[in-house]
Amino acid sequence: MTDNFSHKELIVEFVNASEGLSIEEVMPDGQITIHQTEDSNKIVINEFKIEKVLVRKDSEGKTFLQVNFDNNEKILLTSRLVGFKPSPKFGLQMKKLPKIVTTPDLLN
Repeated sequence: MTDNFSHKELIVEFVNASEGLSIEEVMPDGQITIHQTEDSNKIVINEFKIEKVLVRKDSEGKTFLQVNFDNNEKILLTSRLVGFKPSPKFGLQMKKLPKIVTTPDLLN
C-alpha cells in the first residue's frame, strides 16, 4: 500500500477516510494540519521530516498509521485520534499513563 503513495498522500487518504480526523490544510511547503474532532485539537506535521509511514492493525484488526519522524519521534493516526508518547512533565505521574496517549487521555 505504501509503495504507490508518498507519505503525504498516504496520510491524507487515511485521514480523509477516518471518522474523527480531518485534513484542515495542506501547504505547498509540506505542512499538513490535521484536526481531531473529539477535542478540536490540531497537529501540524511536516512531510519532509517524515522518515516512514507504516500501515498497522490494532488488536481488534482496525487499521492505523504509525508515522515515524527523522528525529526518532512518532505519532499514531487512528480513525478517531492522534496518539503519541507522553513527555515527562512536572506533576504528571508517568507510571500511571499508558505508553501511548491521546489528548483526551491527558485531560482525564
